[in-house]
Amino acid sequence: MITRYLSSFFFLFIICSCSTQLSLGKKNVYSRNNQFKEVKLPFEEKDFPSTNLEFFQIVNAKNSSLNIAKQRSQASAKTLLSQKINTYIVSVGTQELSFKNSSERESFNLKSRSFSVLLANNLKLVDSKIFQTKSGDYEYWGVYSLKLNEVQDLNKSQTILSSNEFNSTLKNTITPEINLETSKATQPNNYLSVSGTEEEDIRDKIEIESRTYIGIPYVWGGDNPEEGFDCSGFVRWVYKKSINKLLARTTSQHSIEYKEIILSDLQNSKKGDLVYFKTIPSRNISHVGIYLGNNTFIHSPSKNESVKLEQLNGYWYKNFVGYASATDF
Repeated sequence: MITRYLSSFFFLFIICSCSTQLSLGKKNVYSRNNQFKEVKLPFEEKDFPSTNLEFFQIVNAKNSSLNIAKQRSQASAKTLLSQKINTYIVSVGTQELSFKNSSERESFNLKSRSFSVLLANNLKLVDSKIFQTKSGDYEYWGVYSLKLNEVQDLNKSQTILSSNEFNSTLKNTITPEINLETSKATQPNNYLSVSGTEEEDIRDKIEIESRTYIGIPYVWGGDNPEEGFDCSGFVRWVYKKSINKLLARTTSQHSIEYKEIILSDLQNSKKGDLVYFKTIPSRNISHVGIYLGNNTFIHSPSKNESVKLEQLNGYWYKNFVGYASATDF
């Protein structure tokens, strides 16, 4: 009997001792690490579930300027939402459509990407919160949304042109007598103003807008992201959407209408300026892009390529003609 009581006592002692050690251990852990606290995010994805008709995106950005933080947040949301919508459309298309070959599938994917980027211009701010750190920086959190109509035209009877057929059809509809003005009615984006001078504001808008279309395919005669861009159609669209300036449609027109403002010293060019090149021996100017600083420019190069960033060296430096300041148009 005594042995049984001793055993019970010993067992209770061990339990109590362990409980005390666990309790003390937990207290010590929190005492040593009380700088780590669970942080609740301003917005959570579970509160903004995306559907096949509306997509949500939570983003945040930090900067000493609140306006810049807001604009970076918006640009990030535009990129991420366009990716979400593109993934959705491609997945629906894969289920609903029968592609004849890989070329048709790739053509569909390119058109979907173009549509998604274009649609992203219509994003809406659902909610936002602003925090200021001890250092004075602002942290901006935003919830953006995009509404998408049901994809009803994706059916098995849909005809999808290959990129070659599309380009060929487009070329046959364009003659020297036709004045390409399809982007004239394009409305500019509404940007949040950024801190700095008006010139800096203009150049930032041009850069943000131009980078939106990376990956849009080159199409001869194209001047919108839904169809594709040629070089002059690309810069024309970007300037109209970003700063509401409608440029001449072709590089030939640029060489005539802007000859007084085209300068040859590349070192003086700034972000947002147009850069011109002589890629055809018989023409003084035959290609145009947008300078982004740090010896980099963005353009719609040529057939079978897409809008991309390029280093202004080698071939491009050798064929550089001049630049026109974004503030002179």
